[in-house]
Amino acid sequence: MYGLDHLGIAKYPKEARDSFQPGFALGAFSNTFGNAIPAVSKLLSMGECYAVRIHLAWRDNHKFSLKDLPGIIREAKRWVPIVKKYSNVKWYFSGACENNLSKADALLYAKKVLSVLPTVTYVQCGSKQITGDNIINEVHGVKAKPLKGRYIFSFDGNGCVDADVEKHKLIHKDSEIFFLWEPRFNGRWESKDTTQRPLRRGWPNGKLIESVICLTGNKGATNPPKNWIYKSHAENHGPKDTKAEHPVIICPIKTERIILKDLNGQVVDILPYYGPYDGGGYRYYSQKWGYDIAREPVRMWVNGVSYGFINPVFRDGKYHD
Repeated sequence: MYGLDHLGIAKYPKEARDSFQPGFALGAFSNTFGNAIPAVSKLLSMGECYAVRIHLAWRDNHKFSLKDLPGIIREAKRWVPIVKKYSNVKWYFSGACENNLSKADALLYAKKVLSVLPTVTYVQCGSKQITGDNIINEVHGVKAKPLKGRYIFSFDGNGCVDADVEKHKLIHKDSEIFFLWEPRFNGRWESKDTTQRPLRRGWPNGKLIESVICLTGNKGATNPPKNWIYKSHAENHGPKDTKAEHPVIICPIKTERIILKDLNGQVVDILPYYGPYDGGGYRYYSQKWGYDIAREPVRMWVNGVSYGFINPVFRDGKYHD
């Protein structure tokens, strides 16, 4: 099952709800970005979400102990009425996201949370894996390896639009949920955005969420030249960046434009020259979103010469993996 890890959903409930894909799983922080219960409840009222994973606690230094359990249990109790109301939903609850607990303490966390929410599956999201009835593990990021037994994967920590998503689909093909995540789901314009949590304003809009959802489709066969980079989402420098998250081609050829044509030879987009790229080469930007250009491979043309295929939805040539 694919999922959207809307960790900051409390800050953008309408955008998350309006763009939600039927049949997807939903991920969220319980209170890290404010109370998520109203946003999650409204989304569930649409009847299109069949699984929800909630992280009950987060700490920037990842350090948790048994002293934190009373607060986590109080947080779990707030969800009891919601879990009962939406009993048709498959619920997953993580005591502490990306924790450093020992196996013994992680098992105790599981026991205590399940005593409050006995019908859910407990999620151990941390450096140690545990096993037991109604327990599943979770791993994060592009360096995560598949686990034996039941587990959840999330891109949390690494933006999915800059990764080789097709590779990770294969790596984690046996995961119970495959969560897509972008920095804007946490309010950051980019992964390197260091804005403190209370001051973040980079919450996603429907177009970005739709572009992430499209990554669950099939990329198809692509073959850009070795020294070309295609970014389905250009870097986002904030609300005044008109190029943000639109496709960009970086290549060693300096010309007026790069033309994209579909498999029938029809022009689907023209990317005009913008300027040199600091890392070498030249940039060509689209005014569209990648998925609005096409959702299947298209051919790149420069001055009547073909330079291979890309799928506008997916990054290609070089990845942040």
